[in-house]
Amino acid sequence: MYRFRQRLVDAVKNARDRTDLYHAPRNAFLNLNSTSSDSNVGNDNLKIIVVAAPCHGLGDVIFALKCARYLRYGFGGDGDNNKPYSRDVTIVTPSPELFRKVGLALNGRAPIKLVRLGQKNSTRASCRRLQKYERPRALPRTVDLIFVAPHQIDFDVDYADVRALFHESNPFNTVFVSEYNDSLTKGHDLATGLGGGRLGLLFDGARPAPVSQTPLPRAMLGAGKRYALAYASQDVGYKGCARAFAELVMKRYSGTTGSGTNATGSGTNGSGSGMQLVVPRWIAEKLSRSRAFLQSARTYGYTDVYTVFNDDANAEPTHHVTDDDDGRCHQVFVIRGDILPVTRPQMLTLMRHSVSDILVTGDQSLTDIVDCCAADKRIWYQTAPWKSGFAKALATILKRPALANATTSCGSVKLRSIDTNRHSAQKLKRDCDFRVLAKPVIDAIVASVCAYTFYSGDDSDDDTINSIVRQYIDTLLDAGAHVPFAALRQRALRDLN
Repeated sequence: MYRFRQRLVDAVKNARDRTDLYHAPRNAFLNLNSTSSDSNVGNDNLKIIVVAAPCHGLGDVIFALKCARYLRYGFGGDGDNNKPYSRDVTIVTPSPELFRKVGLALNGRAPIKLVRLGQKNSTRASCRRLQKYERPRALPRTVDLIFVAPHQIDFDVDYADVRALFHESNPFNTVFVSEYNDSLTKGHDLATGLGGGRLGLLFDGARPAPVSQTPLPRAMLGAGKRYALAYASQDVGYKGCARAFAELVMKRYSGTTGSGTNATGSGTNGSGSGMQLVVPRWIAEKLSRSRAFLQSARTYGYTDVYTVFNDDANAEPTHHVTDDDDGRCHQVFVIRGDILPVTRPQMLTLMRHSVSDILVTGDQSLTDIVDCCAADKRIWYQTAPWKSGFAKALATILKRPALANATTSCGSVKLRSIDTNRHSAQKLKRDCDFRVLAKPVIDAIVASVCAYTFYSGDDSDDDTINSIVRQYIDTLLDAGAHVPFAALRQRALRDLN
């Protein structure tokens, strides 16, 4: 116990503010475990909540679900990585319907518990500070550990905001998990993303749905079985993103020279005289009305362009003839607006069996494509203005300069070289895995909270780690906010000695 006490003293001496004082036990555990093989942390009865008020669509929902599953089931794999931190993990959110839409279960495991967060005087459920919500009655009177995940990029780290909703919150038991590549100056406990010492991407090894349960694009209108997949957001970033990718696909896969896998997963493109593009409905509508896009189709040898919607199964596809010269070899391009949206396991299957070039948007769609099949894909990424830092880091790691520029990150027929360094894609997954990089930090956080929470009060040895942490944190809590930082640090050091 002497080693832990000494490391705690060192952490207190190095503290720069009150938050650092509250973080001192976790830093002591982090330094202790770096020289110890003991990583058996957690407790089945530790009451953990993951607070999620989604702002940017389903990506935030998937982010929160991944965090909750890490805590409830472990990080996956063998040994200590597969041990849960607690069996009492609950997601608290004002939007439970979004979580049910994505699916609370993963790979056959029991679903995560879900509790609705009440609202104060507003019909808007998302993108609000936590003080605007009401504590759910379904929660216990006191929880032990609070994860805010993801902490919205629009807000600063604010413990008072969390404490307005959860009275027990303080910097010791509250963990802010950043969105990918939020500013490092905000002081997140877990800074996710790429570059700058961040803790990587939230991989989870989700299993794709069986092909039989996925609406893979069928052979249609002479287009063959091969298809490209584009999942982009409307009114975000570069306005020409969807068309740029579609034109890239038309150029690269004209005839039978494209590369990638077909809808049966056989690893070949087949010999169909055309191509299919699976997109959200809004993209299908936009492309079908674009004269410039239809002209590009003609340029790249597609004599017929069809657009398929899912309004009526018996409805005929919209048909555009770009060239009626019967002397030419006819190629067909089919825009599939009838497939999406699908469940996440189905989307993973669509990703896996699409051709090499793929367009995604948002943190978690990018994470999923890297997780499932990065080595087989040439990834294009729709960059949002607030994600430029993430896009630049991604471009550096993948050695794809085009990804750093919003006007080329979706693809461009003007690019001289668009080959993917597959080794770099595999390296991204290997070296930027949150499950590996964040585990020591989360171990230390959970260990410190468990030491405080499960101190029995009747230990025969007053020098146990649990008693040290309990007495130290109680000193900070009892002092109150009126005690100056320097005086509080001196008091804590005196008690520790």
